[in-house]
Amino acid sequence: MKSIKNEEQKVQTRKSKILVVDDHPSNLDIVKDTLGADYSLYLVKSGIKALEAARKILPDLILLDIMMPQMDGYEVLEKMKEDSLLASIPVIFLTAKTSNLDEAEGLSRGGVDYITKPFHPLVLKKRVELHLKLEMQKKKIQENYKKLKQEEKLRAKLVDMVAHDIRNPLMIVANYIEFTLLGLDAESPDLNLIKEDLEKSLAASKEIERMIETMLETARMDDPTFQVSLEVIDINDLVLEVQNEFQRISGERQWEIQEDTSKTKVLGDKRLLRRVLQNLFANAIHYSPKKSKIRIHFRIEEETYLQIGIHNESQTKNLENLDKIFDSFYQTDKNQKKSKGFGLGLSFCKMAIEAMKGRIWAESKQKKNSKMEIDFYFSLPLSPIME
Repeated sequence: MKSIKNEEQKVQTRKSKILVVDDHPSNLDIVKDTLGADYSLYLVKSGIKALEAARKILPDLILLDIMMPQMDGYEVLEKMKEDSLLASIPVIFLTAKTSNLDEAEGLSRGGVDYITKPFHPLVLKKRVELHLKLEMQKKKIQENYKKLKQEEKLRAKLVDMVAHDIRNPLMIVANYIEFTLLGLDAESPDLNLIKEDLEKSLAASKEIERMIETMLETARMDDPTFQVSLEVIDINDLVLEVQNEFQRISGERQWEIQEDTSKTKVLGDKRLLRRVLQNLFANAIHYSPKKSKIRIHFRIEEETYLQIGIHNESQTKNLENLDKIFDSFYQTDKNQKKSKGFGLGLSFCKMAIEAMKGRIWAESKQKKNSKMEIDFYFSLPLSPIME
């Protein structure tokens, strides 16, 4: 009963629009006295005016007389059904035609209900409330169905994206393992070359591991019961730990940490924050030239937040819609079949940082060679406990 009352309150609070059609002014006055306090009423005296008004206001419900000159109620409803804007609006016939055959005719023509005159005000009120609630529930079901269809498309796209993204590093691992075996079978194995192949295999396998962990963490955060485990974290120590994980696969890229503040303790979920740094560092390596510098800086923001920036000399071209870069399936250039995407990594970063009451964003700069330089920033609440 509680949910029904809540729905009734919603209907009344938002003043549902009801179009009332009757060629007798006295009947319009009675409906106005009965429903005027609870709904926004629009009163018209002919079928032609009813169609004009319906297209203009798109009412939530129509109370329609049947016997009217020029165009009767049946013809009005027939024309409504031919109009895509009006076809789904529920119509209650409110008429002096009282026989069972008349009622059956009205319902067969598409009316959702049939009320005979003279009507009892309470009956009219309850019938109107009922059909507005039914219409609200129908719209909710339709919205949920659309969401399910969208989620189904997203899942299909996710499977395709994951299969594509994981296949590439898997092929790299397989190829370099094969090269390593061939090198070991040689009469004079080149240990440096074998080591290089193994390091590339390791980098590719780490990328696969990161993708899988990101998907698992994303699914975990989508769970309605998910809660972050906040603790005091020294972000500088965590950055150094994660940077060390990537040192072997960084190649000739150099890392530089700039601290504009000694306050580097934040409140966050260490597991999520580690995963955020792993994704951002992996992007920095992936999109920057081999002989380049990746810079990380810390600075205080608005006295209560610590801002962390990751800067790299990006090789990205044709970046569009920077505000969409954190979307799950964003691609840097949708016009190219082989355009690079940021996958789920940045989408996960946004979910994780916001779950920790922080914010994340990206900024870009046009370089002389027409390429874009993208910098990522995120900020988290400073720990109130400073040692």
